[in-house]
Amino acid sequence: MKNLCYESKSACLLKCPYCISSDNGIMKEEQYLKIIDFIDNLLPERLVISGGEPLLDSLLKEKITLINKKYNEKNKESYISISTSATSNIENDMWEFLKNNIKCFDVSIPTLNHDVYKMMRGNDLLDIALINIRKAIKYGLNVNVD
Repeated sequence: MKNLCYESKSACLLKCPYCISSDNGIMKEEQYLKIIDFIDNLLPERLVISGGEPLLDSLLKEKITLINKKYNEKNKESYISISTSATSNIENDMWEFLKNNIKCFDVSIPTLNHDVYKMMRGNDLLDIALINIRKAIKYGLNVNVD
């Protein structure tokens, strides 16, 4: 399998009117182990962890660590990408973790105009996203902005 997208958390700080993640309900935390076993059976070449906002997931480090472990046990290298709005507060220890455990930090920014951003995203968190993009670059992450 080439690519697989895993929605780790439906929660998000934005209120995009077109969002499809917000109506997916709440996954019980213990269910993620079944999903990671499913990922382990497929071993996609690229795994995109998305949401909502995956960086709001309190278990994100645990999930990524377990996924990487599953790949390593099969002598495979994982390619994990985080798909984010980059609008949450990201602590230094999370930046260090991401630098060492993912391959790509994908940030979705539809515009650099604050009024249009607020109209599209429900909240104007553009400045926070831009700060986090700079931090991601500072920490040496492979950043993709689209």
